[in-house]
Amino acid sequence: MKFSVIIPDRGDRKELTEHCFFQMDRQTLKPEKIYHINYNPLNDEMDLTQRVMSGIDKSERDGIDKCFIVENDDYYPDDYFEKMQFDCDMIGSEKTIYYNLKYKRYKIINHFGRSSLFCTGFRISKIKNMVFPLKMLDMRLWLFAQSLKVKFVNPGAIGIKHGIGLCGGNGHQVNANYIKDSGMWWLKEHVREESFEFYKSYHKKLN
Repeated sequence: MKFSVIIPDRGDRKELTEHCFFQMDRQTLKPEKIYHINYNPLNDEMDLTQRVMSGIDKSERDGIDKCFIVENDDYYPDDYFEKMQFDCDMIGSEKTIYYNLKYKRYKIINHFGRSSLFCTGFRISKIKNMVFPLKMLDMRLWLFAQSLKVKFVNPGAIGIKHGIGLCGGNGHQVNANYIKDSGMWWLKEHVREESFEFYKSYHKKLN
């Protein structure tokens, strides 16, 4: 499967970005291209959509139609792209797992019919007519996908929450829906050994 990866970045979480590239190097199924969209932000406004669109343009110029959004602060298992292979128009996961590194807590959200952005792949040719929003890109993509052929899998990715830099989505502030993981045992069971050691060290920096 020929595909590209878009990694939007504002340059505000260097260590997490380095870990992201470590994860991409370990993938059992490699992308044809990785577009690391990292340029100085013009202001403090959310500009995720603009960065994703820039990556889409680059992928199109290189003749690649299949594309994945990878967020630089999240966890991806070694076989992530292998599990996310698709012959449809869009692929994602109807289950999102969040882990808050600062507070050592996690939660699992089931949202049938859509996926979080960090677990989304699509054919660029199938979303050309979509109006890209300034915010909540994942919601717009999956609303548009109602007219497309989609597939859902459970790839084992985890949305890592930390509060560093300009953060979108929810999960950076813990609430009653989070489950305590005081000893980080749950996290240890769900990520590779090297990533666990990285997260354990990063937790100390957040406190």
